[in-house]
Amino acid sequence: MPPNTTLELGVQRYGDNYLYGDFENGKPTGGRIIYTRSLGIVALFVLLIASINFMNLAAVRSLKRIREIGVRRTAGATRFNLVVQLLLETFFLVLASMIVSYLVVWFALPWFSQMTSKHIVLPALTVSIVSKLLVLLLAVSLASGLYPALFLSRFSPVQAFKGLLKGGRAGGFRRTLVIAQFALSTLLIIASLVVTLQMSFIQNRDNGYDRSNILYIKLEGQLIKNYKTFKKEVERLPGIQFIDRSSQTPHEMAFMGPFVSWQGMDPNSRVSVVPNSVGFDYVKLLGLKVVQGRDFSYDFPADTTNFLVTESAVKQLGLQNPVGQTITIYGGSKTGQIVGVVNDYNVRSLHQSILPVVIDIKENLNFGTILIRTEPGRTAEALEGLQKLYRTFNPGYAFRYSFLNDEYKQLYTDEQSIQLLSNTFGALSIVISCFGLLGLAMFSAEQRVKEMSIRKTLGASVTQLVTLFSMEFIKLIAIALLFAMPATWVIMNLWLQVFAYHIPLSWWIFAAGGLAAMALTLLTIGAQAVKTAYANPARTLRAE
Repeated sequence: MPPNTTLELGVQRYGDNYLYGDFENGKPTGGRIIYTRSLGIVALFVLLIASINFMNLAAVRSLKRIREIGVRRTAGATRFNLVVQLLLETFFLVLASMIVSYLVVWFALPWFSQMTSKHIVLPALTVSIVSKLLVLLLAVSLASGLYPALFLSRFSPVQAFKGLLKGGRAGGFRRTLVIAQFALSTLLIIASLVVTLQMSFIQNRDNGYDRSNILYIKLEGQLIKNYKTFKKEVERLPGIQFIDRSSQTPHEMAFMGPFVSWQGMDPNSRVSVVPNSVGFDYVKLLGLKVVQGRDFSYDFPADTTNFLVTESAVKQLGLQNPVGQTITIYGGSKTGQIVGVVNDYNVRSLHQSILPVVIDIKENLNFGTILIRTEPGRTAEALEGLQKLYRTFNPGYAFRYSFLNDEYKQLYTDEQSIQLLSNTFGALSIVISCFGLLGLAMFSAEQRVKEMSIRKTLGASVTQLVTLFSMEFIKLIAIALLFAMPATWVIMNLWLQVFAYHIPLSWWIFAAGGLAAMALTLLTIGAQAVKTAYANPARTLRAE
């Protein structure tokens, strides 16, 4: 352990280790629990959208039962009796839906586990689970059924039988629900787009080194003492471009700790770096660029005591002319000169910023990995030769290898799952919203059929009627966008802050999401609008 360092111990329940992996001042501050909570919020949004949908459609559908309500009121039923009856109907409908959804989850769980690369099991129906399901059942029943029940039960028998029904406050409340519904749907659409763009940015961002065609194997068994001979034999194989060793894999250098000291440093400063012990061909294998000085070379035997540093390390050390400067690392156990400066490269995921790296030569370590770059298009040929050679040098161990590019992508498995689920939830929410909008459009068409017929008789064109019919809904969606845009910007900006490197929240992302919501609205109500506009006014007015 380096001098002048302190070690702090903390206690954490083992079951919390997976979800709570980030710490600050010894206390858990986050980790995978953030994604769990995010998905929970998204699921709540979808449930809320579905509940709003049900409220709107139930209120519209209930108008067809108004004469039934009038008969019940005449027969002596109180408003309380009607509210209880309508709530019970909603309760049993939600109960049936919950049973069906439980079966759907049970059948879909294997697919979901495969999609998320997680082994997920359906919890047993314990007292705790059943009680939570009952609370959910009651909450959804009340949220979905209370407004339609209150709306329908408020009519007097006279109003019910004479058809004196006006939208009034109820119509305004329904419009408010439509705005809320599409605001949430638009939020999910834009969020899905942002997550997809961020994941594409991560996968394609230049990390400062070339990950393609690089595989690595663990340095173990007989390879530890026979590494140099193994390296020479591998270099002779067809399809092999470079081979070298590294104490840490380039994409996930977990160890950071040794403090660096140098001549003229502030005695109170403590600069910690990421150390990496490699061979002479490491820079060429990764495709790093030497921006100052030179690379390690067999022509300079003293390089076994010298160092390469990254640009970030130079800034951390505060060196004006780093090449030729003497530094000490590993608690004073190794002192040497900086012979070169290489470009910065990410040694961890993009959740973290560039870290300072100090590279030295150690070809006799008994741990680490062996990195191998194959020639493009000859990877299969190279693997065949490597497997045979590995069995010869290390017969007691299985030939296990990983590609650096694949392992790098594994750093973002949580985000990939979030992307897939957010896209799924976004599509589901918009489908639910469109079904609700279609139901409201059909109800509106039924209510306005006489008005449309009179307008058509007076000379209004089909285009004018379609525009008039659609404008009401377009206004609602426009208002929903005004609420959704700033809320989405705040939420997605907070999510992007998890990454040290992320896409900018450009205006076109929000414009694309808003236009998508508007286009889906027009497609949903368009058919109904055209059908209403083309209706025969003579037949409609005769029926009226």
